Amino acid sequence: MEPTGLDLDVDRILHYIRMASETIGIKWLFTKIKEEEKRRNKDKVNVKSCKHSYLYRSKPHPLVEWAMDVERWRKACLETGKLELKESILKFAVLGKALEKAGKRKGFHKLISRLKQKSEFYAAAFEAEVAASYVERDWEVEFIEESQDRSPDLKVTRNDGGVFWVECKCRDMHTERDKSIQSFWTELESTLLREIGPNKSNVAILLKSLDDPCRSEIVPLKEFLLDAVHKGGIRYINVNTGELRCGCDPTGKYQIIVQKLEKDELSGLAYRPLIMTLEHENPRHVVSGKS
Repeated sequence: MEPTGLDLDVDRILHYIRMASETIGIKWLFTKIKEEEKRRNKDKVNVKSCKHSYLYRSKPHPLVEWAMDVERWRKACLETGKLELKESILKFAVLGKALEKAGKRKGFHKLISRLKQKSEFYAAAFEAEVAASYVERDWEVEFIEESQDRSPDLKVTRNDGGVFWVECKCRDMHTERDKSIQSFWTELESTLLREIGPNKSNVAILLKSLDDPCRSEIVPLKEFLLDAVHKGGIRYINVNTGELRCGCDPTGKYQIIVQKLEKDELSGLAYRPLIMTLEHENPRHVVSGKS
């Protein structure tokens, strides 16, 4: 009997990860990993020069991120003697299992190029997982070639000869509201960095929005925060204990801490320099300062 997800062990997870890597292309994946490693090494140099543009470049292909997590995860499992649960590793293994089951079905080759495309990856991976679910029932699956006209993705034939077609839909994981909120924090952070970064100031800025932030609030909020930096700060954060004492902006919508940091306080920070913001209950832990 095929093991269920609860029966997974390190060896089986590594088997599925190898299956995914080999199916999509080890050479392609290795090249992409090397390119990302170069970018990250360059990022480390830029941080020392107080250049933070790397924060706003697009993320690498999901498979590249997952693959770069594998070795750290494997070492952690060996050191603890336990199966460490990590989201990226499990996603990689689930994909490998699906590709192993669906890989020999007619028309499967069309998925490979889509899996290599960052914009198409999740949709193609979902299609593979749906196909694998039918293969597990011992039903025959065929991947339908794409055409200009709207068409299904899969043709499925049951054991009794019945045939049906399946169109796979993978919903975007982020809603328009999510994207709007994230865009607000990214733009606010970027505008603050352009002012704070060149001055090489050691300063922690924490924000928490009590309601959905609005784009029209970016400029007044930025000016309020920069004025607070210039005047020496607002309220208090203990970088060693994490104790917070928050103030508010003039509108009362944002809880705020602005605190200049002495050199010896930086050793107590658990995060690399940039701006720390708290958006609703989902914190972005980044602290601004010079290296």
